[in-house]
Amino acid sequence: MKELQKYLQKYKNLTPPEASKKKVLIDAIRSECGITLTENDIALIGGGARLSCHPTVRSEIAQCAPRVLGVLHGEYGVHLAYLR
Repeated sequence: MKELQKYLQKYKNLTPPEASKKKVLIDAIRSECGITLTENDIALIGGGARLSCHPTVRSEIAQCAPRVLGVLHGEYGVHLAYLR
């Protein structure tokens, strides 16, 4: 029984793959645009990301979107088709 508990303990803190993509996206937006978002502000839909924040923040991020997508692809290996 103790072996089973030890084995299951490894899997206790697993997160879904989209959580790691969100964290990488937040880091890329912070480094390129200087804007800090939370994980609740980002929804990964299909092959892209939809932002649910203030419209002025979204337009600011839209101006930086090519650089953010380039950083995601180059440094992190994350491929997103769009950032809206």
